[in-house]
Amino acid sequence: MINKQLFDLLDKEKEKLFQAKSYIITYYYEIATSLESLRDNIFPYSFTSNNLWKTAINKSSASLSVPDLIFENLRDDPEFNSNMLITLINDIYTIQKVYLDRPSQIDLQDIKLINKVHNFLLIFLQNQYSHQNLAPFKKKQLELALSIKTSIENRIINNINPFFQRLEMIKSDEYVIYLFDTVKNLVASYENYKAKTGYYDKAIEKKCSELNIKNNPELNLLLIADLSKSEALLNIEIKSKYENEENENPASKSYRLREIAYRYISQTENIAKLEYFFQEFYNIIQTPSFIKRFFIFFISLFTGNRPSFSYKDILFRYSNPEGKIEIKQASLLQLIKRISNFHQFLMKSREQLNYFSSLKGIDAQGLKDIEKVVDTCFFELNDIHEQSTGFREWLGKEHNKKVLNKIPEKRQYEFSSLILTLNRIVIVNKYNLMDFEKYKILNQDQPR
Repeated sequence: MINKQLFDLLDKEKEKLFQAKSYIITYYYEIATSLESLRDNIFPYSFTSNNLWKTAINKSSASLSVPDLIFENLRDDPEFNSNMLITLINDIYTIQKVYLDRPSQIDLQDIKLINKVHNFLLIFLQNQYSHQNLAPFKKKQLELALSIKTSIENRIINNINPFFQRLEMIKSDEYVIYLFDTVKNLVASYENYKAKTGYYDKAIEKKCSELNIKNNPELNLLLIADLSKSEALLNIEIKSKYENEENENPASKSYRLREIAYRYISQTENIAKLEYFFQEFYNIIQTPSFIKRFFIFFISLFTGNRPSFSYKDILFRYSNPEGKIEIKQASLLQLIKRISNFHQFLMKSREQLNYFSSLKGIDAQGLKDIEKVVDTCFFELNDIHEQSTGFREWLGKEHNKKVLNKIPEKRQYEFSSLILTLNRIVIVNKYNLMDFEKYKILNQDQPR
């Protein structure tokens, strides 16, 4: 049975997190004020000339509402801009008054919706700061305009998003530990689930309804992937993410950094699995078709020479998941090489950390070595996770259906599970590293 102490641990983590609630509310107020200034003082010509526009702001709004995207023909439309600005400001008040007023009642679907508001706000903001809008500005006007944009982006990316990311992790772990025994008794193994996927999906949904829990199909896949683990191991994995970091004595710095480094090192096996998946995918895609193999056979038969095929790299494009709106491009071969190098680094670092664990104390040089491990893991794992998530996004697009169909469903589930696991480690360590001034700066510099 899952250790019931985990529930107490997660309750304490939520209580600690919710202490920041008043700060988050203040940040939202600052953003709403900045958005009003955007219309009144920075880009008034981008909006309609209605002087009574603030009467449409509803500080008692009870629901969130944003579109999925901004159509090209509406990007510079004053009426659309005016309506969207009011919608975004109302959404901010909704998050303040409805969600943050009772943060314990925020669920995973709410967090997704709030993230959607944040992402749309950043897209909307980026569109207002077009070259056309900024071109007429003099130096001081430009500095003021850019300072407002930077302020809003920093508040969302560096202050507000980490709050909801942490809450999402806690809520996800609550879901997993609450349903683990139930799902294990119901499904037993991944093989059983694969044999009767539809049946078990409905059975889990029914159980969630009986337990008054919102069914989460994505987390159900993670749950099922974890069924092969012992309950003791799952207890340890979840507990290790919320280790007590309350001791702020500088003397404990080496211990705390070492624990964070070990959390990175714990992903050595998962990084190896990720490398294997990408290499496997690359080999599948590069395998010549039947017609090509038939052609090779006849060329070899009549000429005695076997034609050589050049293996091409695969470039994939994806949207930046860190808040700032931009499209990135990555190379699959470079990603595979990077993961391979990181895997080698993790294995070497594990030996080094085991050596430090055997010592009674760590000197200044030892502390520098641990910091080097954390620095490297911080940047490498963050970027590898981002590009792997981007690859999954690219793979799921309509024009890649034939490619996706070449990957067995079980491997697709395992790949998604790996990304979810790595995401948790990224979030946990980013949060814990915020206790150190150096890593506060590194976190603010992300994405880089």
